[in-house]
Amino acid sequence: MVPTILDETTGKAVGESLVCIQLVDEIAAANGGSAPSLLPRDPFDRAQARVAAEQVNKTVCSAYYKVLVRPEEEERRAAFADLKKGLLSFADSARGDFWGGPTLGLVDCMLLPYAYRLYVLEHYRGKDFALPTSGEGGLWEKYHAWLDRATALPYVARTLPDKDRYLLHVSRTRTRTRTRTHAHASPYRLRSRCPLTPPHSPRQVKKYAEGKARSKVGNAVRRGASAHEYDDKVDGDK
Repeated sequence: MVPTILDETTGKAVGESLVCIQLVDEIAAANGGSAPSLLPRDPFDRAQARVAAEQVNKTVCSAYYKVLVRPEEEERRAAFADLKKGLLSFADSARGDFWGGPTLGLVDCMLLPYAYRLYVLEHYRGKDFALPTSGEGGLWEKYHAWLDRATALPYVARTLPDKDRYLLHVSRTRTRTRTRTHAHASPYRLRSRCPLTPPHSPRQVKKYAEGKARSKVGNAVRRGASAHEYDDKVDGDK
């Protein structure tokens, strides 16, 4: 699965975006990191953030893949409606500049990669799959203001692909392995998919849009399940 974090000294590995985000946060805190934690200090608030992050995964992330993968127009439109509801719920429950307050947190990190790439849906599925810029009592304005703030953060901005270039090279990809060594800790290896210029293998985004992606998520959505409900045995690489 991508992403995966591997501790090369112990052989221990974890996958899944939500789990990896929390692991990185805990590693940073354990090694004296000065950045604010991605999770609140209060146990009840931490639990609420985890629930909200999982809700983003189920409503927005899974709907994103349905719009890309499912062949029936009616299903795509229903999934896009669910996606918009998920974004509005996120905006409505946000407590400040970011979901949990003044700094970027777990819930923001879960949504941000998908929020930034929603232009892909309009590119492949047409203008009916573009997000509103206003309405719903100001919630769309609040959502877009959040996205602007998040993507303007220097440590976020330098990870984002240029949109035109991303679509231009949307048929190219490479799996890249990066090593991060933390002071007083073991080296951790991160495996992730990154948009790169040619050559290399066909890009997953285009494969999803064409119904050809042979990933666990792609296989699950093609058979009618949600992306977050993939089954290792049923949806393994085919």
